[in-house]
Amino acid sequence: MRNIFKILTPFVGRKEKIRYLINLQSWAATNKKYILMKVINTLIYRKFHCDISPFSKFGSNVNFPHPVGIVIGEGVWIGNNVTIYQNVTLGRANGSVELYPTVQDNVVLYANSMVLGDCTVKSGSTVGAYSLVMSDTRENSVWVGIPAKCVKPSKKKIEKA
Repeated sequence: MRNIFKILTPFVGRKEKIRYLINLQSWAATNKKYILMKVINTLIYRKFHCDISPFSKFGSNVNFPHPVGIVIGEGVWIGNNVTIYQNVTLGRANGSVELYPTVQDNVVLYANSMVLGDCTVKSGSTVGAYSLVMSDTRENSVWVGIPAKCVKPSKKKIEKA
């Protein structure tokens, strides 16, 4: 398994390896290369202890500073310039409903935070460590706690007519 990992990951750093593997896994899922998809999913789990569905959708420049213990469900949409720290969970709220969260652009999800169910973390928001988000957030705001509450609301610019 170690030799396969070295062949499939020509990059040096952990961040680059997991990004490369996620992109390769998404490509395999899109092109119906299910055996390759399963091998890559196993590599990601064994190397990083992350469970990232090949059917989740990623934007560009998704950053994993500490790629350990991350769980991303199959229906999750992640926008551009998103940072996801260790042990973050993005998935369904319960087993019977097929509703997954959406993470928009320029969002930071700190360690051990969870975003569950049919909710949207809007652009520019920050979810603090050990927070549980189960409803939509506001743009450019900070959310902390269980359940998450807004502690720093967005400052909207008021245009004069």
